[in-house]
Amino acid sequence: MTDIVWAVAPTLPVAQAIGRLGNWFNQELYGRPSTLPWALRIDPAHRPAASPLATTYQPTFLYELLWDLGVAVLVVWAQRRFRLSGWASFALYAAAYTLGRGWIEALRDDHANHLLGLRINDWTSILVFLAALTALAVLRRQPPPGTFTAHPVEAGPPSAGTGNGTDTPAGPGPRTAPADTGSDPSPPDRVRPARRAGDPPAPTRRRPARRCRPSVRGTQPPAGIGR
Repeated sequence: MTDIVWAVAPTLPVAQAIGRLGNWFNQELYGRPSTLPWALRIDPAHRPAASPLATTYQPTFLYELLWDLGVAVLVVWAQRRFRLSGWASFALYAAAYTLGRGWIEALRDDHANHLLGLRINDWTSILVFLAALTALAVLRRQPPPGTFTAHPVEAGPPSAGTGNGTDTPAGPGPRTAPADTGSDPSPPDRVRPARRAGDPPAPTRRRPARRCRPSVRGTQPPAGIGR
C-alpha cells in the first residue's frame, strides 16, 4: 500500500491539472473581473449577475493548473532529495495543494457559503494544510519504499555438550590427524599431491599375470592311448 501511495502522490496533481482544462471549455470557476493581459474573456451567457458588464475575468483555473504542475514537480524532487516514504509524500502533496488553493479561492467571486468572513473552501484548505503539515513532520522519518533495514542477530547461549563454555557446536566435530607414532602411515592414508598441467602421466601399476596350472584330479588320457 505504501508503494502505491508513493506513486500516486506526484501523479494526482497532474491529473487535477488536466481536469482544470475543462473549466476553460465550460467557462466556469473563473475569478473576479480583471484587466490583466492574460485575463479570460467570458461570454455574456456565463457571466455572473454581480458584474454583467465586465468582459474579462481572472483565469483562476489556469492558476490552479500551473500550481498543480508545480506541486507534482515539488513532490518528485522531495522524494529523491529527502527519500520520503509513501504517506510522507502524500502529506507533502496535500500541504502544497491546499496552500495554493487558499490564495486561489481568494480571487474567486462566485457564490459560496461563508463562515466568519471566509469561504468554506478556505476553511477546508486551512484545516487540511495544518493536518498535512503535522503528518509530514511525523512521517518524514519513515524509510522510503524498497528500503530494507538490517537487524542485528542476537547471540544465543553456549551450546551444550562441550563442557568448556565456548561456542563450539555440539556433536561430532572435524576429524583430526592421528598422533605421530614414529612410523609411516598406512598406504590408504597417504595423500596424493594435486596434478598440474604439463605433468607427465602418473605410472600405472600392473598386476602380474596369474599362472594357470593344469588340474591333476579328474584328468583323462587322450583317446587311443592305452592305460
